[in-house]
Amino acid sequence: MQVLADARVHGVDARKPSAHARQSAAPLWQLIVDLAHTWLVTDPGDYLPRVGDELWFGLVGPIRVGAENEEPSEGALAWREAGRIARAAHSLEDLAALVGTHNDYRVRCEAIPRLRARFPDDPLTLQMLGDASTHPHAHVRDFAVMALGDIADEAAADLIAARLSDDDFDVRLSAAQELQWRDDPRAPEDAEAWALEGFLRE
Repeated sequence: MQVLADARVHGVDARKPSAHARQSAAPLWQLIVDLAHTWLVTDPGDYLPRVGDELWFGLVGPIRVGAENEEPSEGALAWREAGRIARAAHSLEDLAALVGTHNDYRVRCEAIPRLRARFPDDPLTLQMLGDASTHPHAHVRDFAVMALGDIADEAAADLIAARLSDDDFDVRLSAAQELQWRDDPRAPEDAEAWALEGFLRE
């Protein structure tokens, strides 16, 4: 039996998803495939996630595996609605307004990657992502840091580096990873260790 790509099932970790994977609305199984490039095992049926299993992605988890016909939770429905609102915005101004002023943090999170993807070179995009990277809600800051990682601009790198000392574990981890992928000299040598040290100090 051989298990590849830092992925283990039933109590074993996989790496934290990339910015692209975390922004994707793909089903959980597709996310697992994207991360692990699939398991190579003698009998895959023995090692596929089962309903009720709890999965970990690096230090992120647990994420419970639900049944296909399971009713979505209230939180999942709220995220779906946030995605619907963000998808309805097409102009730079509309997306920037969602990122900067919407009262639901989920809508801001859903609008952030769309703003970055559609208008990556507009100065307003960098401004709005910079503002979002200091938002009170950690999810918004995390999404902003990941989006900034896709902008090849020194100002974006500076905004990311400012979140290395964030009080949220996920934000610190995203900031450290994004700087590593940019080969930025401010990147910690070990992103997870850096983020975890801050977590232990909290």
